[in-house]
Amino acid sequence: MKRAIVALFAVCSVASLALAETPAAKTPAVASVAAAPPAPSPELKQFGKWFVGNYPTCQANWNASPMGPAHAAKGTAKVEWALDGSWIMSHYTEAKSKDNPAPWHVVEMFSHDGKQFKRVGFDSFGGLMVGQVASPDTDQIRFAGQMEMAGGEKAPAKVTFAKKGEKETTYTFQMQAKDGQWIDLGGGVCKKK
Repeated sequence: MKRAIVALFAVCSVASLALAETPAAKTPAVASVAAAPPAPSPELKQFGKWFVGNYPTCQANWNASPMGPAHAAKGTAKVEWALDGSWIMSHYTEAKSKDNPAPWHVVEMFSHDGKQFKRVGFDSFGGLMVGQVASPDTDQIRFAGQMEMAGGEKAPAKVTFAKKGEKETTYTFQMQAKDGQWIDLGGGVCKKK
């Protein structure tokens, strides 16, 4: 038994010496600085030049539709660069009033991947719209895509933003009814400071 213990001790000692002399495995070098996010596309920069800003005055007229009765609304919008300039983010908020007892709040994100613009919008009524456009006009951009409403109903939809002078942007919304007809939901104008 003593011989077995001595032999085991000898084997362990030789193994530890062998491991001690083996050079440590080299770990691959890790970049010390993360790569910077890509710069926004020239198309997104151009869109941002006229779209980004604070709009303290927004006036909307919403038509009667499956979304609700016709009514006027007042609100504000704040549009800013987000996520290191990769996106433009918009917050549109309506004020509660006698004519607008259920004001709408919409958050939108806009980007351009080098080929097309993308828009993701979601609202306080549980709605979601994802849309894209390949080649907008210089002063107008229309996103076409799928709108999903609370309850899971879906419909093709369009939202258009247009530059009107240096301080105004108009917006319109349309959705396609089940019979294939396009419904004008309405829209309005927002004015910059």
